[in-house]
Formats: sequence, C-alpha cells, structure tokens
Amino acid sequence: MRLALHSTRVALSCVLAIAFAAQAGAAVEPQQIKKGIFTVEYWLGDEQVAQDSLDTLEQTLSDFAQNLPGGGQPITVTICRSLREFQHRAGQYGRAWVGGISRTPSGQIAVKAPYLLPQPRDYDGLLRHELLHVLLARNVQEAFLPRWLNEGIVMVLSKENRWGSMARVARMYVSGRLIPYYNLDFAFLPLGDEVLSGDAYAETLSMTRFLIDRLGEKGFWGLVRAMHQKPFETALLEATGLKPGQFHEAWRDSMWMPAIVITATSAFSVFDIMVLIVILAWFRKRRRNLAILEQWDEEEWAEGTWQNEYVSPDPWTEEEEE
Repeated sequence: MRLALHSTRVALSCVLAIAFAAQAGAAVEPQQIKKGIFTVEYWLGDEQVAQDSLDTLEQTLSDFAQNLPGGGQPITVTICRSLREFQHRAGQYGRAWVGGISRTPSGQIAVKAPYLLPQPRDYDGLLRHELLHVLLARNVQEAFLPRWLNEGIVMVLSKENRWGSMARVARMYVSGRLIPYYNLDFAFLPLGDEVLSGDAYAETLSMTRFLIDRLGEKGFWGLVRAMHQKPFETALLEATGLKPGQFHEAWRDSMWMPAIVITATSAFSVFDIMVLIVILAWFRKRRRNLAILEQWDEEEWAEGTWQNEYVSPDPWTEEEEE
C-alpha cells in the first residue's frame, strides 16, 4: 500500500513537472504575425512593436520594388527582447554596439527591440538597413559586391546619419586616418573595435554618395544591376573608366572642401557662429536696402531726363528748321 502510494506520488510529480515545463516553454515561445513574404517574430508585450515593424518592412519593400524587388522567398524578422537572445542569434556579431544582423541567403533578420537600443528612434532605420541587405543579396551576386559598397548602398537608401558621418570622415581626412582601399572591407569584421568600424561606415557612406553623384541615379543603378553578372571591378571600370584604387583616390581628393568647412566651423563656438550669422544677415539687409535706393534714384533720374527732353527741345534745332 505504501509502495503504491509512493509510486502514485512520483507519477503525479512527473505529470506536474511536464505540465509546468510545457507551460514555461509556451511562455517563452515567440509569437508571429505574417503578411506577404514577411514573418515577424516577437514576444508577449511587443505586439505594437511587431505591427509597426511589419508596416516598416512593407513600406521599404514598396519603396525599392523597382530597383531591388523582393522576389517570392520568405523573410523572417525576429525582434529580440534581451541582449542574450540577440547574442544567441547574431553569434560573433552580437556586440553591444550592433543593433541588427541579417543572414542574406536565408532571409533571416534579427534586431534588438527599440528599448534595447541607445537611441530607440533609430529602430526604423535599423530595420530598413537589414532588410535592404537581404534585397541587395537577391538582386546581385554577393561575391561580386564589395562589403564596403554593400554597406554604403544600404546606408544611403535608409538615410542614416548623413551629416554626422560627413563630419567624422572630414576629421579623418584632416588627421590622416582615412582607411586605405585595400583595408576597407576588413574593417567591417567583428573585431570588437567600435571606433574602427565607425570610421569604416563613415568612409563607406561618403564614398557611395560620391559614386552616386558621379554616375547619377540611373547610372548608379545600372552599375548595381551589372553586378548580377560581373564583378564590381569590371562594372566600375566600364561605368567610370577607373579601377577601384583610382576611384578611392578620386574620392579622397574630393574631400578637401568638406574638410575645410568642418575644420573652420569647429574652430568657432555656437555663440561665435550665431554672431557671424547676425552680422552676415545685417550686411545682406543693408546691401538690399542700398540696391533699392539706387533703383529709386535711377528711376527718378530717367523720368526727369525724359520730361526735359520733351518739354525743352534743342533751340539750335528750331533755328535750323526756320
């Protein structure tokens, strides 16, 4: 009897343990919302974040459908609610300063939830950034696209930190810290050096914008599409007549003007700049007022001269007529 009672208790304990384990497992399983090719995974409490994320994904896909169509393969985005969860999915890229990671062959994206980011308002840009990596991979041969240009295109399209990066790369130019072209791709490896990676992103963004300005919008997308069949080096040479190293030199030579502007403005305090703006505005207003007065004088003089000629004809002409 005692043995049977003990066996019953053991069995009941096992059943309860299994039930609790199943309930705990259910509690940590992510929820999902799906629409089109997108699946967004999230945990309880992040329902609104997930819905907003889905809206951002769909809008981004629509915005770039002409040049970077998404195709029919699924894309799954996981919104990580903890740093441990993000590190588990990001692997060696699970650094404190990394906000998202994309695995382009499979269309898997993992991003930190907005409340885990230093600047939560950057979340939408981060989501667009990772999606654009996937879209690029679906429209070019990744082996043909340099890492720096991949990152540069994505940053330009997602409109990330333009002026801040320009200021940073101008300071790099002045201090001689520009990354040589042959080292640029290696600067994106997960070495744990946030400063080096930040410099690489700033330089890459500036170079990509320079390339777009040089080729124009149509020419630039032609270059991107060409990398579906040919390496970047070949596509760049055909589009610009330059090899990658020569292109980098041309970009570097163009940095002298931004460097002068950044250096000059950084030498002034905010108060100095405001005073300078007021002085320039005063001179501009004074010059405009003087121009108005001169115009009035010219009009009065022109009107008076015309009347004198009409009322008082030349007497010598009258005598000759007589």
